[in-house]
Amino acid sequence: MPNWNSVLGYSTLKVVKVKDWRLGVLHYFFQIGIFAYVVVYAIILEKGFMFKEQITGGSVSMNSRAPDSDRAKNASDIPYCCDSEPALCQNGSKPANFSLGCIFWDEYEVEYPAASNLELVLTSRVSISMQTAEPTGCTLEKWDKDCKFTETEGTAVESRYIANYEDFTIRFRHGVRGELVNKSGVSTGFDPMAGTLQTQTGRVLREWPGDDFVGQRQDVNRSGDIITVRELLEAAALNYDEDYSAKDEVSPRYDGINMLIDIRYEMVGITGSSLKYTYQPRILSDLEYKIEQIKPTGESTRSVYNRHGVRFIVKQSGLLGEADPQATLLTLVTGLALLAVATTLVDGLMQYALKDRKAYQSFKTQETPDFGEIRELSDPEREAYVESLREGYAVEINQKHAVNPSNEKQGSAAEPLLAGDARAGNAYE
Repeated sequence: MPNWNSVLGYSTLKVVKVKDWRLGVLHYFFQIGIFAYVVVYAIILEKGFMFKEQITGGSVSMNSRAPDSDRAKNASDIPYCCDSEPALCQNGSKPANFSLGCIFWDEYEVEYPAASNLELVLTSRVSISMQTAEPTGCTLEKWDKDCKFTETEGTAVESRYIANYEDFTIRFRHGVRGELVNKSGVSTGFDPMAGTLQTQTGRVLREWPGDDFVGQRQDVNRSGDIITVRELLEAAALNYDEDYSAKDEVSPRYDGINMLIDIRYEMVGITGSSLKYTYQPRILSDLEYKIEQIKPTGESTRSVYNRHGVRFIVKQSGLLGEADPQATLLTLVTGLALLAVATTLVDGLMQYALKDRKAYQSFKTQETPDFGEIRELSDPEREAYVESLREGYAVEINQKHAVNPSNEKQGSAAEPLLAGDARAGNAYE
């Protein structure tokens, strides 16, 4: 029959003071490191004392403007315009050496469709074709199931690049406000947020507030952030005339592309009393962008504008927060619980890694006598037995840890009343 006292024995904690300065130093080192992590990183840097809310949206307004005459170039001075080398001009589906004739459009013609809250499209190439309703007699007012538009006979499809495309500017005006957190910020008006435009490697291209740009104020009283298309392309690490022939395309300028601009908001300072933001543009794979526009030119004729360009898609992200006692308490409790990890690490090193691990184990783990047998003793016998255990422990510790064996104490412990007693502290057996 099994000894149920052994099988169902209870394991409890015991405080053992190990007199070894190396273990003490390790323990304090781990505790200080965990304490620094909790206070410096979790509470201060990560603002663990705040209730935080993920930004899911806000308001963004974008509009473009063509470069003025001081910044604009003639077609003959623009590399991608074949007007600079007339022999390269080519009408048709694809250009020679990625060059086409150029057309000068202002912002009202380039910006199509009209900008929405989070999206703006600027045309960089347009192909214009003429169509006529057939059969004869079909008009917009007299249309039936047999009517359809076809390419007007004798007309050619004109494909043109937009001149000075990279010098177009976009004005960004945006704001954000928490739903649960009472915190907000705007990029325009009086005392707007500070911001930067960064490349994918973190290099800062522009800062706000800053100096006037293209005749527009960019200081603390600015009416929006003015950024050129060229700067956005540079921040996204995109060569707009890169050879895409290996992808069965021509170039981003010719085929168009989608660009995601992430406006990331961050709280400033320990208390997060104000906000700052960063524009981080990146390209959405290599998907081209095109859209068609129909312009009626008569009762039975129309022009079709096949537009390609950059589709700017804005996303707002980041965290808003405010001081909250419950969040602070949760961070502290979670952090303080990590202090137990310091003890666990030192215990592991002490028992399994260090040179004196066997000696440490003997003090760390102790097995008691069988208390089933102790309960069978009379009260005087039980008290005498407990006292013998105490005296025996003290004698054995002194004997086992004597510096010089000749100095061992000559006293003997009281003989135990039970056979097979396990004495605590037999460190090196």
